[in-house]
Amino acid sequence: MNSNLYIYPTDTVWGIGGSAYNPDSYEKISLIKKTGNKKPLSLLFSTMDQLKSHINLSDKFTELFEDLYHLGFSAGVPKELLVNSLPHSPFSNTKYVCFRLLNSGLFQGLDEVIDFPITTTSLNVSGQNPITSLEEAKDFWQKYVPDAKFIEAQTAKNLSGKASSIVLFNENTYKVVREGDNLQEIVKIIENYGYRKN
Repeated sequence: MNSNLYIYPTDTVWGIGGSAYNPDSYEKISLIKKTGNKKPLSLLFSTMDQLKSHINLSDKFTELFEDLYHLGFSAGVPKELLVNSLPHSPFSNTKYVCFRLLNSGLFQGLDEVIDFPITTTSLNVSGQNPITSLEEAKDFWQKYVPDAKFIEAQTAKNLSGKASSIVLFNENTYKVVREGDNLQEIVKIIENYGYRKN
């Protein structure tokens, strides 16, 4: 099981992650960020095919997600939809698993150096602002986790610095649990698919 940690750019902020199925990933990241090890982390997938091979999604939800993932969007679905079980401790206090899909148009090639799916969270110590600049990301890497794989991308210079919107889904209802950029557009698309606000 892969024990690497990765530092990488997303479309919003710099992120840190490790193998989604390795309990050590969650433990290491909680120590680096100074958070509790029972905090669930979102999962990051590199392609839609990969996502569908790990989470049982309906055709309707798959179409919805394809319309939304490029808008800085994270979705949460019941854990029962997972094909493989995640480590117990980080997810013991939640009924959901949240996930994002890499915007491959922005960050081509990351799937060649990262063993997806990975946990994903912002690169920062808890309570501090997420990192958006390449220089700060390198400083964090060298100071806190020099054995991680650091991944650069040309587009890393243009990160928005905004957190993604997180929306939980359960059958035909949705609930916004974190507001990010593009939330109004995201909600409009969700409701166009027939989901009702919970």
